Amino acid sequence: ADEWTAQAIDGIRARYERVCQPGILAAASRYFARLTSGKYRTIWTPLRHRSLRVDDATGTTWRLEQLSGSTRELLLLAIRLALVDDFSRRGLNLTLLLDDVLLTLDPSRAAVAANELIDFAQHGHQVLFFTAHPHLANLFTNAGCPNLRLSQFATATERLAG
Repeated sequence: ADEWTAQAIDGIRARYERVCQPGILAAASRYFARLTSGKYRTIWTPLRHRSLRVDDATGTTWRLEQLSGSTRELLLLAIRLALVDDFSRRGLNLTLLLDDVLLTLDPSRAAVAANELIDFAQHGHQVLFFTAHPHLANLFTNAGCPNLRLSQFATATERLAG
């Protein structure tokens, strides 16, 4: 009976950990699912732990250090989007400043992430994306986003240190 009770409590705890997460993690989970084309579904934290876990579409749980670098980039982007969105709902509109956050992604994942950022901007959020890489800039330019090349403001004179 004790073993059955322990298993039941573990099952309740596991369900609670995944279902009763803070609103930010629930929103970040939705962004993360879209950014990963449904490969990952849920971001959560175990009770009494200060660490993130991610469940994939098969139900497998992953620790942050088990994810690839590009997947971690998408996870952090999802959390940023959720935070900016949450602040906006509370009346504080923040500008999302991003500097080459898509650089580690393969072309198809970068295109999905760029589309998500464009959609985020179309929902009223200000997004500034900085990059020195033409292939990333083209993801936004080809979608009709304004593109400003800061190099056009540089002076023609050479500057030397010293």
